[in-house]
Amino acid sequence: MKLYKKFSVITILFLILTGCEISINAGKTLDTSDLDYNSMSVGTVVKLKGLDKKVMIYGQNPLRVADGKRYRYLGCFYPDGYTSDDENVFFGPKQIEKVYHLGYKKK
Repeated sequence: MKLYKKFSVITILFLILTGCEISINAGKTLDTSDLDYNSMSVGTVVKLKGLDKKVMIYGQNPLRVADGKRYRYLGCFYPDGYTSDDENVFFGPKQIEKVYHLGYKKK
């Protein structure tokens, strides 16, 4: 069952990242002046303070077992996607420096 879950997560991330690649490389600049960093959607690609690589949000309100803290977002490095639990990025809205791509939102 664990292998099935990992395969599913990797497949979903691959599909999301494939769509993000097209949008990010389109050369358009996002107007982020009115964005609410507390409600970023899964699939959103951001730049975090202190990190050189882009991060894609793939989870919300995760609990990091290592420190017992709950964070607002869980991400993976973009365009790498999920590679291992050691590469997960836990962060909050105050750490977001720039938004490159907005994930899917219901209308």
